[in-house]
Amino acid sequence: PPAAVTLGEVVDARRVIVKLHSLAMDPRNRPFIARDDGCLHNIMRTFDYPAEDVVFKALETIAYLASHSRENRVLLICHQEGLMERLQDLSDTHPSEDVAALA
Repeated sequence: PPAAVTLGEVVDARRVIVKLHSLAMDPRNRPFIARDDGCLHNIMRTFDYPAEDVVFKALETIAYLASHSRENRVLLICHQEGLMERLQDLSDTHPSEDVAALA
């Protein structure tokens, strides 16, 4: 089971994902975010957070990146170990129907 997350960590995760989400909304930024392991790691680590809005924003961010180009999809699938498994897990087990549907 994931370790307990403090309120401060949720607030920090929310700030990070809101910023990445905002950047990913601009198609010009998507290739750079998709190539940045640090950004992708920060997006993926929010999948385990207890705040549904944080998880949903993370999934939307991944969707923006994947929708940009075939190259981005390949980068996400091939170079971000465990992404597809995590998305499937969220789809199968997340208590929020909105999160599960987006995953």
